[in-house]
Amino acid sequence: MTSGQSGALVPTMLPILHARVIIEETEALGKPPYAFVVHANGALGGRPGFQVGDAVASEVGCPASGAFHFLLHTANASTDRYVPCRVALAAAGPVALVSWPPEPVVAPPTPCAGGCSPAPLPTAPSSSPSCPPYYNPITGGCAPAPTPNPGAHYHVSASGAAPTLAVGATESFTAQATLTNPGGVAPGTPTSIPVEIAQTTSGICTATPPGSQPSGTTFTLNALSAGTCTVTIAADNSAVPNSTADTAAVTVTISIAPAPSPTPQSCDLTANGKCYHLIVSQASSQFFKDVYPDTACGDLASGDSCWYIDSVKQISLTPGYSIQPPLAASSPQQELLFRIDKIVGLTFACAPYSMFATLPPGGPLPVSVVGVGTPVNTPIGFGLPSINTRMNYFILGPPGPSTFDDTTTSVNVGVTLDSVIANLSLRNAGTPLEVEYSSPAASTRTSVVWFPDFPGCDNVGDPGWPQRQYGEVTAELVFDVYQATLTQ
Repeated sequence: MTSGQSGALVPTMLPILHARVIIEETEALGKPPYAFVVHANGALGGRPGFQVGDAVASEVGCPASGAFHFLLHTANASTDRYVPCRVALAAAGPVALVSWPPEPVVAPPTPCAGGCSPAPLPTAPSSSPSCPPYYNPITGGCAPAPTPNPGAHYHVSASGAAPTLAVGATESFTAQATLTNPGGVAPGTPTSIPVEIAQTTSGICTATPPGSQPSGTTFTLNALSAGTCTVTIAADNSAVPNSTADTAAVTVTISIAPAPSPTPQSCDLTANGKCYHLIVSQASSQFFKDVYPDTACGDLASGDSCWYIDSVKQISLTPGYSIQPPLAASSPQQELLFRIDKIVGLTFACAPYSMFATLPPGGPLPVSVVGVGTPVNTPIGFGLPSINTRMNYFILGPPGPSTFDDTTTSVNVGVTLDSVIANLSLRNAGTPLEVEYSSPAASTRTSVVWFPDFPGCDNVGDPGWPQRQYGEVTAELVFDVYQATLTQ
């Protein structure tokens, strides 16, 4: 229908159109077939799925938007059309509808006479094809690229190490790196190359010798503490261009050696109502106490941005004495007893603030190292250790050197550096110092680190220089270590 005079709807005869476009109503009717219903009051409804001659198709009302929305689209474009749900009708009486004649069915095409054959394809352009990675262009397509020469490859192997080892023991193993593809490399390529220790499990084990060694070298594995030790051996292929090499690993389980069958043993030391056995005898070690000055920063007329101030930044004790006892010192029944037998050496390098106040921070302090000599053979108690080393500290940690922050505890030493110097110079002797240690946190996997404290540059006690000084004091001590046992 179309709009005629006075706005009345007039039936029209339109030919059936065939178009390669998809049409669908998106609000209520969906995909064809469907029909519109025009009511006498101008309202427009629809019948989805309508077929000619079908009188039972249900009618749907106007969409909520107030219009039927038609979407026409092809593969490359689309457009929208809207049909309002109400049209203005002229008062011209009922509308007469004209039936459209049916569309004749077109006969199928005539088959090919003598058979059908496809049309010939156009000649391919004479350009080089674009090939994927690892393929080369050839006439008519792509072909796999030839495999490049991989170069020399060396295999690393190791043998001879036992699967288990006791703490403190050593083991030997041999490592070599040999050529695996002699037929694919140039004549003269080395059949073996040096090997080296690339990595060990820190704190558990070490391996020697270090650095690059000839293929077939025997290495030594040292068991430090209980745990799983893994030593990685690599090849040194730096002298063979375009070569590759793998690695080998030696894995050893390190454990504390089982204690021998208990046998009655006499006590090496009886004290505090306990029986102690000697585990370290007459050890000699140097201990350092450093007093560091503090600094301040700002803008000065001289241009310096930082300078020393007369204040202690830190006092440290190093390196400590680390020990992993046979039994965990986790209770007083298995405690450690450290006995300082004597002080056999002392050096000091101290300076008051006035001697370096104008120097820029970062460099060494202007101090002179002075030592106090002692006899070769000294008695037990030499240097009065019970007075001059009465403060001692302990921490639990991995084996090896450590540091203790003595900044706030150094004042507890209670004696001056001058008094220690006097005792050594006058060859005074007294009694050794005994100090015990145990902790519930101790285990066979942890080490006990001992830090003996003694007078430092922060308490020189020199009447000629009464103020605080800075620098380092080194004390050499001779000591024994005992451990308590549950049985005598």
